[in-house]
Amino acid sequence: MDSEQKVILVTGVTGFVGQQMVQHLTQFSYEVVGVARAAAARLPAALKRNLTEYISCDFTNQAAVDALIREIRPTYVLHLAGQANAAKAWQAPLVTCESNAAGTLNLLEAIRKYSSATKRIVSVGSSHEYTLVSSPPALVETMPTVPASPYGWSKLLQTTICQMYAKSFALPVIVARTFNLIGPGARQGVFGQLINDVVKLEKNHALKNEIQIGNTQIERDFLDVRDAVRAFLLLAISEQPASGQVYNVCSGQSQSIQTLLDCLQQASKRSFHTAVNEVFIRPNEPQTIVGDPGQLQQATGWQRQINLTSSVLDALQFARCLK
Repeated sequence: MDSEQKVILVTGVTGFVGQQMVQHLTQFSYEVVGVARAAAARLPAALKRNLTEYISCDFTNQAAVDALIREIRPTYVLHLAGQANAAKAWQAPLVTCESNAAGTLNLLEAIRKYSSATKRIVSVGSSHEYTLVSSPPALVETMPTVPASPYGWSKLLQTTICQMYAKSFALPVIVARTFNLIGPGARQGVFGQLINDVVKLEKNHALKNEIQIGNTQIERDFLDVRDAVRAFLLLAISEQPASGQVYNVCSGQSQSIQTLLDCLQQASKRSFHTAVNEVFIRPNEPQTIVGDPGQLQQATGWQRQINLTSSVLDALQFARCLK
């Protein structure tokens, strides 16, 4: 990086990934503008301190997005905003597609019209975009993309929009196709729910020392969110990534849910046992999902730094400190 002052626009700044992204950026001399739907008064104090500026904006509102980009004209954009709850997408597919696909369309169109100085846009995708089979090899970016869920389709639409703007309008946008993110601040997904359950047991001994869980033998590619945000920034500032290209952001290793549980049981201040609840078991769920980060590594030199145990310990400590 050089010493020239640059403006980074981070969308979805109030979310799990967004807050970690801003924390990572404090190490550098960027002007960091955060954007989310929330009113400024509702932002956590620590997040406010780490931002140069915060702007409330709904990305499904084209006029609001146009005004945002005309004002900021960012050097780099890290697009993390969107509906990230895969389970919610089954109940609200329209809202999910509007948030993920239409929101991205509005952002890219505004940049095309009003911000020719923008050097790179990194749009965060999802491993849910891939065609997931029962026993796949490590997923690489050229593999088929026929999603099995409304969330996966919404993210694939988002990726397709990015590739259209890269090809048709030469917009410098790339996609960071992200796998299962874990670590401090996680509240959704299996990892977030397990962290919350353990902390509740620790704080309330009146609760039965049991955690209900689904299939503990399935394996997923877990990556610490702090490693992921490093990858997003490297993709933004590196010279090699080509516009329209997709890059897997993943560990390259699969770990079972049981391995997560074993780490939690060792780290918990209160012993607990688990019970299988079939409500949490999804039909036809692939046994293993693992990605190949080779293309990301080649383009940026990125390497995973935080192991699963550290992610669990840090996430537990973070959750314990919440009121």
